Amino acid sequence: MSTILTAPSTFLLLLILLALLLLLAVVLLARKRRHVSDVTGAPAVAGALPLLGNVLEIDRRHPHFTLTDWANVYGHVYRLVELHQSYRLACANYS
Repeated sequence: MSTILTAPSTFLLLLILLALLLLLAVVLLARKRRHVSDVTGAPAVAGALPLLGNVLEIDRRHPHFTLTDWANVYGHVYRLVELHQSYRLACANYS
């Protein structure tokens, strides 16, 4: 008598279950990050890539130029993402 679940179909079911769990984790993390960003109220720097954030947009030799340009666009307080971490809050004016 043959079983209903063969080895390939069992593997496929486990793979689908793993994909659904991963999708659920991503959705929950995105909701958490959105909640944290809403609390700060500071504008976010546009163009953040998934997993990398704004890292590729920052000039490695002169990062202060990039941060100053963003301060001119977004104001003295703004948010950026670094390597899929929580939002970083940047303050361009100490007063």
